[in-house]
Amino acid sequence: METPLSLPTRTPEPLVFSPSPSPVPTNTPEPPAFSPSPSPVPTRTPEPPVFSPSPSPSPTFSPETTPTPEATETPSPTPTQTEPQAAISTPTQGQQNIPTFPVGTPISAVKQALGKPTFDTRGQWKTRAVSYTDYLPGQVSLGYLYDPESRVIRETEIAFNQSVDLQVIQKTVDDLLLGSVGEDINRKLERVYQRQSRRQSFTSGSLKGEITRDEKDQIYIAIWDADLK
Repeated sequence: METPLSLPTRTPEPLVFSPSPSPVPTNTPEPPAFSPSPSPVPTRTPEPPVFSPSPSPSPTFSPETTPTPEATETPSPTPTQTEPQAAISTPTQGQQNIPTFPVGTPISAVKQALGKPTFDTRGQWKTRAVSYTDYLPGQVSLGYLYDPESRVIRETEIAFNQSVDLQVIQKTVDDLLLGSVGEDINRKLERVYQRQSRRQSFTSGSLKGEITRDEKDQIYIAIWDADLK
């Protein structure tokens, strides 16, 4: 709006110079003095074109609105991904509830954590046997053989229902072996879990172990001191 106001202020300037030829017929020069004034007007019409491109940046703002289509967001599939994760959450929650007491753990720590056992009786190889039958109902039973003198676990046992996820079983065995389960033991677990084998044995350091499909169709796992006889 300021530029059109400056244009009329410049039009009187040619009128200031027009009086110099005034000694010649005064009336005739005055109309030409007004006629040239329109001629500068077209010369200044290019100036509004200079301002007319200024709306052109406004289209540049319209592409900036193109991010708004991003409101359609592909994150909408992400809720669909969370739904299958909810299906996997059940075994992982079960796994978090499965207590693991490796060989060498004091039996007092077991009883303090799990409470009164289902039974505590004489076991094999001059041990005592403690059992927590159906500790997680329909999923897991726990058992331990401990030395009555040192009162530490010599053998740890766990039985999984077939409904428990294989990865949960593998992670539990890895905890019982203090992180040294290895691919070989995992493959043996999988073979029994998939009913490709009824029994697999393994060794891990000073420990021995056995994976068995028992008569109750459970995956039974025992890990013991190699010198337990």
